[in-house]
Amino acid sequence: MLSRVRTVTFWGLEVFPVTVETDIGRGLPKTLIVGLPDNTIRESQERLLSAFKHSGVDLPDGRITINLAPSDLRKTGSHFDLPLAVGLALASGRTPAFEVSDTLFLGELGLDGRLQPVAGVLQAATWARDQNIRRLVVPFENAKEAEHSGLEILPVSDLDGLFELLWRGVAPEIETSKLDISHHQVSPVPDLNE
Repeated sequence: MLSRVRTVTFWGLEVFPVTVETDIGRGLPKTLIVGLPDNTIRESQERLLSAFKHSGVDLPDGRITINLAPSDLRKTGSHFDLPLAVGLALASGRTPAFEVSDTLFLGELGLDGRLQPVAGVLQAATWARDQNIRRLVVPFENAKEAEHSGLEILPVSDLDGLFELLWRGVAPEIETSKLDISHHQVSPVPDLNE
């Protein structure tokens, strides 16, 4: 089955749309990523295998081909992990609880299935809003960064939360204890009147 998921790539401050097309066909198990991926994206195969295993989800058997379209545009960044995982999940034949064609996905996977924050979420959210994309799925730590974009922000912490969102349409609640806001904290300034 073929699936299509939306994400972006960056060239400096510019944002370019990318469609992650995933096809699972017959043949010996093998994963091939095409469409000018950089080494970070090629290495995502190993992160995906480990993350799916630690989440208790088996990858579909067969030959997996992932195309990053348009094929003539170089793609960079670890934020492709999340759309690749979504593409694999959808290509396995399950129907998502919401329309993914108007959803943008960004996030890096850890080996244990947890999502790590990524750079460029504000840029991507602003671009998505201008393209009339309705929602953005990002790691919990990136939710605050995108919340003023006007998009529906759906933060997830791990693959389990992602699958809950995809299949049931339920986004986990943001727990402030899980958010790393240390980069937003400002050290107190002494009162100069004293």
